[in-house]
Amino acid sequence: KPDFGGVLCGTELWTDNKMKNGFLHVVEVPAEFDTGWISSRYIVYDRPEEVNRVMQIRGDGRVAVRKWVKGPVKGWILPGEQVTVWWMSDSWAVTRRGYIRSEFLEAVP
Repeated sequence: KPDFGGVLCGTELWTDNKMKNGFLHVVEVPAEFDTGWISSRYIVYDRPEEVNRVMQIRGDGRVAVRKWVKGPVKGWILPGEQVTVWWMSDSWAVTRRGYIRSEFLEAVP
């Protein structure tokens, strides 16, 4: 019977670059297990920082909210709307609504 575990958003993971069926093999996982597999759709390749702040959407049109990094569109959000960003990297932000490209977010004035 396999063991299932999880890691929190923002956890830094190390990989040996093995990939199988869309899952990335991670090693030295800072949790109750040492190695495992994680869906590549949950991986951000730059270091996210916890921000926990309200930001607003910027741009000329609607912005996609995705189920995961580079995943399918879950919904749309319009410029000027505000979201609380929990974690943010150079490329992606994690919100309650889903994943949003960081380039479309700005601090609330």
